Amino acid sequence: MEGKKEFYRKVEETLKSKGYDYYDGDRDIPGKGRQHANKPDFIAVKGNRVYIGEIKSPAEGPKSGSWRQRQNSDTEEFAAVRKDVSQREKSGSVLPEIGGHEIIICGQIAECS
Repeated sequence: MEGKKEFYRKVEETLKSKGYDYYDGDRDIPGKGRQHANKPDFIAVKGNRVYIGEIKSPAEGPKSGSWRQRQNSDTEEFAAVRKDVSQREKSGSVLPEIGGHEIIICGQIAECS
């Protein structure tokens, strides 16, 4: 089984080979929050298509309860996304599999919240 770094490299190579501009989360994307940790793993752009990538290990799956708990490094926007999604999951209006992805993506992108 390959690690995240090898997978990131393959993702970057594949997207670039298909003509996408690739922006790496470690090198190119400034983060949000006190430790600048809140940011996607990559952004790929081609024409009018923008892909925002967040790569997670199986231990960090979208149904994990840790995604619903406020973290010390959370911005107010990220905390609000966590709370909103958690409430909608409890009401049954969104499935945890979907809500987890919403937290993962929208919680790290200020324009979504």
